Order: sequence, then C-alpha cells, then structure tokens
Amino acid sequence: MSDLEASELVKSVASKRTAVFRIVDTSVDEQKAEILKNEGFQEWITKNESFNELRELLFIYSAKQINQEKENKENKSPSISSWKLLKIKLSPVEERILDVLIEAKAATVSREDLVKIIWREDPNNSNLSQVSYRIKRIKHSIEEVFDIPDGVVTDWRKGYRLNDEFYQKIYESYELA
Repeated sequence: MSDLEASELVKSVASKRTAVFRIVDTSVDEQKAEILKNEGFQEWITKNESFNELRELLFIYSAKQINQEKENKENKSPSISSWKLLKIKLSPVEERILDVLIEAKAATVSREDLVKIIWREDPNNSNLSQVSYRIKRIKHSIEEVFDIPDGVVTDWRKGYRLNDEFYQKIYESYELA
C-alpha cells in the first residue's frame, strides 16, 4: 500500500475509535514521526520487528489508552470546548430546551411548560411528542460529549430536570467563562 493510499485509509476511519499502526521500511526519525502522526497513525513498526516487539508495542499502546480514558473521566470540569461542542451538536430548539433546564437548576420542568416556553403555544400531541424526541437527542449528545448517561432525568409524569452531575459540570463551566 502506498503512503497516499494509507493516508486516505486512515482519514476514512479517523472518526471511529480505531487505532491505526503503520508498517514502515526503515526506522522513523522525528520528522517522519511527526508526518505519520499528522496523517493519523498512532504508532508504527518496521518490517524487521518481531511479533514479540509488535505484541509489546500493542500492550504499551493499550495501556496508554486506558490511562488516557481514566484521566478524561477523572477531569470533573468540562472544558469550554466541550460545552461549545455540545452546543454545536444541538439544534436551535434543543439548545433552547437545554437552556430552560439550566435556568430551572435542579427543578423539574413539565413537558407542557417546555412547549409553552419554546413554541409559545398551548401543548398538543405533536409538540409534546417533539419535546420527548428532543430530550432524547439532548441526552444522547450529553452522553457523547461529557460521558454522562442520562444528563437529563425524566421524572415520570412530571417532566424533565438536569442530572446533578451534569448540572455541576455546567455550573463549573459558567464559572470558567
């Protein structure tokens, strides 16, 4: 596989959580290492390396990934970029719903109240259903960005409120801003 083909392949899987290693002909100097990393390769090995060396490289890479995930989960306050990423993922309506829930703090907001605030009309089956759908998308986006399942809690027959952990992260991000 040519360098160009390998680079294109890496770009096509870059959004997935996939580690891509490159087999190279000769040892890699700092300049070549920088090029490989910029192309999306996590590690590389030479053709001369043994299976034992490959196994050790995979073990070390795996240990680095585990440590990185632990560090990310231990970081309690979101970065401003995480907050911006969440806002980018949300539609304008979803962003307004989230803003209403943030303003409510830990209080539960009914679907009917959300409809009145967001659409400024009396609730009907269509917009009540829209609220449920939008909440589901907001929950998914929060989990994707902040790794918090159920960032929005459903209080059965009452409405929705922010999960305490997620609210705390948002509060801290406002403090950072």
